[in-house]
Amino acid sequence: MTKKRKFLLEKITEIKAVGKKECYDLTVPDNHNFFANNILVHNSGSLEESADSCILLHNNYLYSFDHKDYGKIEVAIAKNRHGRTGATTLSWYPEIMMFGQKVITIGGHD
Repeated sequence: MTKKRKFLLEKITEIKAVGKKECYDLTVPDNHNFFANNILVHNSGSLEESADSCILLHNNYLYSFDHKDYGKIEVAIAKNRHGRTGATTLSWYPEIMMFGQKVITIGGHD
């Protein structure tokens, strides 16, 4: 049985400055997300604004179903008021909800 996706996910390939433009801050009751020009957006500005740190997790396996990505999770420290920011890849054990210290190879895949 094939997994059916409800929307397409694409990588951002380029970001470039276009000068100052008018910007709107929208809030949608309950779920706080919406589609704008076929892009799913989420307004979490006030949460990020008051946080001392912001950690982003990305599990590529969920989007690509590529076995080489199974058991890996990308961790990005996107905001840290008290130190450095950066990114790394860790081992991820979803069966027991645990992160490992380094990336491991599972099932002989690179």
